[in-house]
Amino acid sequence: MPGFNDILDTRATTVNVFDVLGKVYGARGIPFPGKPKEGDNNMIATGFENFAIPPDRTIGKSGVIKQYTDSVLGRYEFLPATINNVLIPNAVVLITGEKEIIETTVIDNGTVFEKVFERPFDITIIATLISDDGNWPENDFIKMAKLFRDNDLVTLKCASTNNFLQPENNFLIKKIDLLDSAGSENVEVIQFSGRSNVDFLLEIV
Repeated sequence: MPGFNDILDTRATTVNVFDVLGKVYGARGIPFPGKPKEGDNNMIATGFENFAIPPDRTIGKSGVIKQYTDSVLGRYEFLPATINNVLIPNAVVLITGEKEIIETTVIDNGTVFEKVFERPFDITIIATLISDDGNWPENDFIKMAKLFRDNDLVTLKCASTNNFLQPENNFLIKKIDLLDSAGSENVEVIQFSGRSNVDFLLEIV
């Protein structure tokens, strides 16, 4: 008959952070490129020469949008995103645009497009918070929650959205979701959903 410790052993689970991230938005990152070699009492990994962090470049209309930054996943992060100058950890940014078209059907002639204009963009941002000390990433979680609870327009800066949004006060966060982290204690996956904003100037004549 199995003892209590045997029962605990059968219930133990091992959580792989990369499996967690893969469930949310697909596999990312690179495999370990080379076998470590021993030298000067240090284990030195080889094969990373082609994965060095590229030069720190800025792009975009204003020239202040960063193209690369460091990532806690052990690789550089391409096209990082910030909200109100707060770096979104390991951000995945999705943007969808749609045009509003007013159509009028003219009998025996066809369809007339009366007016075409852009609707607000739908924007989704997935943030993966990872604590390197094995604990729940409380500090980053508080920062992300504050961005949602401020109940005001925020400024999203990301090279992939820069050409679609105005420079400041360009994003309204409508919804926040805590996604499945597969039971990992030091990982939290948060999704922001919202719409773009355009400031209008009312002129009274």
